[in-house]
Amino acid sequence: MTRQSEVLSLSGFVLREAWRDAAKTVLLYAVTKNPLIGRPLLRAARSGRLPERVFSKLPAAGVFTVSVGDGASFRYAATRDDGIGRYLYWRGLDWRGLAAWESATTRMFFAAARRARIVVDVGANTGIYTLLACAASPHCRVVAFEPVPRVFRRLEENIALNGWQGRCEARCEAIADRDGVVPFHIPQVRLPRSASLHPDGFRGWRGVLVEVPVRRLDDALPSHRSVDLVKIDVEGFEDSVLRGMTGILSQSAPDLIVECLPDGPLAEIEATVRRFSYRLYQVTRSGPVPRERLVASDDPHEWNYLFSVKSHTEVEALWSDREPDETPEHAGAAPAPHS
Repeated sequence: MTRQSEVLSLSGFVLREAWRDAAKTVLLYAVTKNPLIGRPLLRAARSGRLPERVFSKLPAAGVFTVSVGDGASFRYAATRDDGIGRYLYWRGLDWRGLAAWESATTRMFFAAARRARIVVDVGANTGIYTLLACAASPHCRVVAFEPVPRVFRRLEENIALNGWQGRCEARCEAIADRDGVVPFHIPQVRLPRSASLHPDGFRGWRGVLVEVPVRRLDDALPSHRSVDLVKIDVEGFEDSVLRGMTGILSQSAPDLIVECLPDGPLAEIEATVRRFSYRLYQVTRSGPVPRERLVASDDPHEWNYLFSVKSHTEVEALWSDREPDETPEHAGAAPAPHS
């Protein structure tokens, strides 16, 4: 077989596989949108009877409402290739311990956002945490950073869908420890969640390099603006973000919710936050666990940490959604399930 025929054969195989995947997605979409099938599937997924390995393969396209308790909710526009949207549609923001999108972290973030005025979302993607902050409190304003242009457009769409343009400032920029323009790696998927500043791609993912603007958070936000809560998820460059926001850490001491990957820069992250007297709390499904050091966990559900200057008592009260001096009727009880 000649080189040209090999290339043609491979191209034909790739095209056939692409068409097969597209046909499968369209078929699943048609089936799940049939009310006679889709509604029972949704009830089964929301109750925990439909396993994650099943609903995580089902598409969720269109606009739907995500409830977050106390009558609060937000609207979300998903496409068929939206992994976050798939979890939001089929499982919701479930805080009962079932398989949902970052269930422990979204609960911790929501509780912190209810008391926040200014929230910063670094690595916003399609906007789940930006939307959650706005739903948590009508007084909350969000500055969201997402450097991937096609993902940024989805972020803007979700903000506009809820009519929160006046409360959200979305910027198509990367955040690090320098200002300028840098090469940025974007995986070759329709809606990437693992774009990063690593030139070879996050964990070797295939993709393309594009130039994007990068800012230090200290320079991107006005010096007079007090920040209450910052979420950071930038695929292994969280230490760089923290080094670029030392002014904010010093002046505002905001709560930080940071992804700490087991193969990430844990020592550098810890060194930076310790300089500003932050305590370390690993966010788990049973609540925030105080740590003396950052722990490299094999469980993806425990990769996120809360860094806070608050005491353990204050953080536990935050998780239980009560004031520190209140005694809960049922200590440790999770919020009522959301539909």
